[in-house]
Amino acid sequence: MAVSQETLALARKLNRRAAEELLSDVYPAVWRMAHGLTGSAKAGRKVVEEVFRNALRVMPTWGKGLSEHNWFYHHTIQAARQLSAHPPAVREDVLVTIDPDATPQYLAFISALRKLPFQQREAFILRHGEQFTERQLGIAMDSSTTAATLHLRAAAEALKGVSGEDLAALTSRLTSAYAKLSPSEKTVVPYVRAQVSRALWWRRVRRLIRRIVILAILGGLAYLAWRYRAQLQGWYADWKNSGTPSATKPSK
Repeated sequence: MAVSQETLALARKLNRRAAEELLSDVYPAVWRMAHGLTGSAKAGRKVVEEVFRNALRVMPTWGKGLSEHNWFYHHTIQAARQLSAHPPAVREDVLVTIDPDATPQYLAFISALRKLPFQQREAFILRHGEQFTERQLGIAMDSSTTAATLHLRAAAEALKGVSGEDLAALTSRLTSAYAKLSPSEKTVVPYVRAQVSRALWWRRVRRLIRRIVILAILGGLAYLAWRYRAQLQGWYADWKNSGTPSATKPSK
């Protein structure tokens, strides 16, 4: 559920309460996507940390018309792409380990899914995991709706070649496994608070450093002015005299 425009406006100013509310709202989807797309618990955590760190860094620059959910979806996919080039062994895949009754057919299905081109893999997982529409897929994957639809169809055709008539049942199993990736509610608030606190702490540190640098520069200039005050006074006197018109003799 989208946060209110008032909360979003306050989050852009890095208001602690508003930022925590916004991140808590998107956290479950970001967590599921990060883990589902990479297939790895370790890589998934890295993606979540990177996305949240970048969000808190650029949040003050967000325009009023920006959709916060689309921003998080898009950047989660981009971050996951960098870590999904080498998926884990199929039996270590989070979509398998979370299913205690994984069958050989399901293992082969997940293995085939991970071998798809990244855009086909993303389209299939997000369509059947997050229940994205083709339009949402296009926005999140930074492509057109038509292109996203083609990637989804190509993925389904490729997986059908491996699964045959079991494709629907195996896809349903993937959907159930993906849903189980959702983080427990008790982990959301502590994680979000820690991320916001860290971002605000670094923001205060950077602000303090900038002030120290400015004060150091001003102090240095003040010292130079005092140290060479006599020379500066001489220069000022010369400049002032050079601008004074010379006295003219009175005419007879």
